[in-house]
Amino acid sequence: MKGLLRFLLCAICAAPGFVWSASVKSRLPPYDSTALSCLVKQAGTEIFNLQAAHNQWLTTQYARLNELDFIIIRKTPSPGQPSYVEALEEKLSVMEALELDEENFQLQLLRLRYTKGLEFIKLIYEKVLSLDHHFTSLQTFQQVNSMANPNNYPAFQQNRLLFEERLKKKGGSVKIPALLQANPFISATFSIVSTLFSEGDNSQKEKDLEQISCILDFTVRMNADLNTIYYETEYLKQNNLALKEDCMALFSEYSKPIGYFVTLDKCRKEDDWDAVGEAIDKIFKDFEDALKDPVKSKASMKQQVNLEFSMNRLLDYIEKYTAFVNQGEKYYQKFLVIVSNYQNEKKCADQLPAQFTDLKKDIEISIEKFSISYKLTELKGSKLKDLLYGLPESN
Repeated sequence: MKGLLRFLLCAICAAPGFVWSASVKSRLPPYDSTALSCLVKQAGTEIFNLQAAHNQWLTTQYARLNELDFIIIRKTPSPGQPSYVEALEEKLSVMEALELDEENFQLQLLRLRYTKGLEFIKLIYEKVLSLDHHFTSLQTFQQVNSMANPNNYPAFQQNRLLFEERLKKKGGSVKIPALLQANPFISATFSIVSTLFSEGDNSQKEKDLEQISCILDFTVRMNADLNTIYYETEYLKQNNLALKEDCMALFSEYSKPIGYFVTLDKCRKEDDWDAVGEAIDKIFKDFEDALKDPVKSKASMKQQVNLEFSMNRLLDYIEKYTAFVNQGEKYYQKFLVIVSNYQNEKKCADQLPAQFTDLKKDIEISIEKFSISYKLTELKGSKLKDLLYGLPESN
């Protein structure tokens, strides 16, 4: 059923001249993977149709040129055909029309590709924001901080207080400094030594050690690994912030040639896309006017080159975004291997902190998001490059 709905949605949005109404837009999930699939399909269909219509017109005109050349070569018109002079004049007119139409076609193609590129930026920015929300909502620091040190476990705290009480009775009340209490290895050593040299028979000492053995084993064995997860998650988080800034910079560079200077976040927040569309309309109207005015032609060509350069930057950003998502997926797969390889997990299942299970779930969900939600699977290989520069195949 979902596949059928997606097919119907893509078929509708790929239809020539299709535009979402404001009421429909408000009911759609914002910029999801289905929207990206539709955009890719729509872009490919529109570019292909534009090229097909142009080729059909060219075929008709070149056929007429062949007829005119035949008349000009023979210098004897056929019934219903122009005279030699008329054939020459018509040939010049057709050749001028071919030249003008080619320039118009290239402008239409440039406009279509530039506009689709802008829509790609909008959708990718939503994915970057989703990544930003993903990292912001992660509880990795709190989870690692609470799991990595035995002093944070109630059972350990109770036993430690008992150890200190026993030392007081012997007149040797010694406490480790707060700074060292934060060190899991010092805490573990202090606990074991306190237990071994405390009052009580051996059976009591064994019982005390048994109560905290899983906590000590887990925190000491997993401390380095948990910190690895924490620091590498922070690394991904910082890289995602850079990716977000790069996307905003890309939009600024992309929209600058059309004279639109509002930042991406503000444009999105204020829903200012109509103003972007108006700027596109204006600059391409200027391009069309320049076709009829040789004086404006040079400046027009320079502006068109700037638009092409902006699309190059979009391709570069797509590669950077894709590399980051692939990297993030590999990092989380590594994290899953780490948390799945605690040797005594089954033995200590009852005493392991709930945060450890939560961390596992976060990692598994993150892997799924990086492999499905955040990837631009619709743009694999040279798909986007074909859409922006090549001639896409018919869908």
